[in-house]
Amino acid sequence: MPDLPVLCLRYLLWLIGATLVFLLAVNLAGLPLGPATQVILASVPAIIIATTAIRRAGRIPPLVAWVQLWLALFGVYMALELLLIAAFAPHLFGVLLQFGPDSLGYLTARAMVLPMLALFLFLGVRSDRARNG
Repeated sequence: MPDLPVLCLRYLLWLIGATLVFLLAVNLAGLPLGPATQVILASVPAIIIATTAIRRAGRIPPLVAWVQLWLALFGVYMALELLLIAAFAPHLFGVLLQFGPDSLGYLTARAMVLPMLALFLFLGVRSDRARNG
């Protein structure tokens, strides 16, 4: 597997860029911004990260490397989420830290990013295989 921090930085940049563009579309065009949309928005850059990892490695890396990448991408996503919440909504951050019934929906939606990241990493591998034969 290519350098994991470089792939995580690339994911972070894609995530920030896609989020900013989508938030602009939400504000200008009135697109809905629900938990499912946020989960997909966080997962779609994994396709590009997977194809980049394959191209840099020159072959499809082993499953252990994919699991490491999968967990690293989720860690980057959660760190960004929690940093933004702590910075811009400290009250919500306090509610999340209590793990009460108010935070259950938020935590469930964020947990759904894990299987979606795995799905989009798989789709990235499939698209790279189809492109290269």
